[in-house]
Amino acid sequence: MRHTNPRYIALDLELLVAQELPAPCDDDIAIFHSILATARGMDTRARLSDLAKALAKLLPSNDAERRALIGVLGYAGILIDPDRPDFREQFVPASEREQTPFHKDDWPYPVQWWNGARGVNEAAVADWFPEFC
Repeated sequence: MRHTNPRYIALDLELLVAQELPAPCDDDIAIFHSILATARGMDTRARLSDLAKALAKLLPSNDAERRALIGVLGYAGILIDPDRPDFREQFVPASEREQTPFHKDDWPYPVQWWNGARGVNEAAVADWFPEFC
């Protein structure tokens, strides 16, 4: 199931609210800052696969886990193309999600439009994580 399906989103949010989540520790915050710094520092021609490879040096993870993390950063509006609608401000119905012209593109919308020139949407970081800015 895709994370952009409204029913799946609702289930995720319901399960999240039911959890007792620990506060992030200093290491968690440092990793988060490293992830953002890596995305900010990518070459302007970098693709999502380049970012996933760069994150491999920061996180003990496999490719699928890094791809999921990058997708979530896209859903949050942190890694996006600012010229296209994203989910931070409102839900974007599937019929309104412009797809890339690449036939082998299996990245989720809206992160699929990100590249190194886009960097990090600092307004989204500040909205979601004001205590970390």
